[in-house]
Amino acid sequence: MKKLLKKMFAPFFYLTANREGGLRNELKFWERWIRTKGWLWPEDFETRMDPRSVVTGYHCRVLEKISSDTIYILDVGAGPLTSVGKTYEGKKLVIQACDPLADEYNKIIRRYSLEPPVVTEKCDGERLSEVYPRDYYDWVNAQNCVDHSYDPVLVLQEIISVTKSGGYISLNHEVNAARNEACRGLHQWNFSKKNGDFVISGKRGYKKNITQEFRDQVELTIWIDNNNWICVIGKKKGG
Repeated sequence: MKKLLKKMFAPFFYLTANREGGLRNELKFWERWIRTKGWLWPEDFETRMDPRSVVTGYHCRVLEKISSDTIYILDVGAGPLTSVGKTYEGKKLVIQACDPLADEYNKIIRRYSLEPPVVTEKCDGERLSEVYPRDYYDWVNAQNCVDHSYDPVLVLQEIISVTKSGGYISLNHEVNAARNEACRGLHQWNFSKKNGDFVISGKRGYKKNITQEFRDQVELTIWIDNNNWICVIGKKKGG
């Protein structure tokens, strides 16, 4: 029934897709999440606020590949509090986080007298190399955010630009979010795996094979997790 309703009303949602409205909804969600200390996900809030939280999940698949004792990390589109764990056995993690809505998030955080272990900095994903050094980070992460951007292909190019040669990128996003949400609000791009490649598509027939687009810059591994999340780990070539 839910899929049928989405199909029926898809033309309406295409016409009413509103990025500014989507950003407002994003702020409302995170304000409630911060005010209630996690809302429906209290453990997530506690973990993000814990300066001793341990790296978990697919993030471990990245860190186990990096031999450096000190690992420089940038979390792109991190929201008000990065979800990257703060500790990993035998390594020192130096974490920075950025998000286009960082200024608004930080106002909310101050309103509720919180002290995050990592303060999110304001930066659009399309402008990473204007704010952060090129060829610098051992690992650049982006979770559930690149498909919210103006230009996801440019964001990925910027992520690669600030990653050092031999360093890693990681992505974790809902499969075909634009289709699933009928292109409402920020959901304007579909991420999928086609014939083993990472593909981004959008309205008016737009389609870009990311694996092929960046094949000279980064080697990608793609898999689908829990049937609904596309995960990508890439190693930047040259190192």
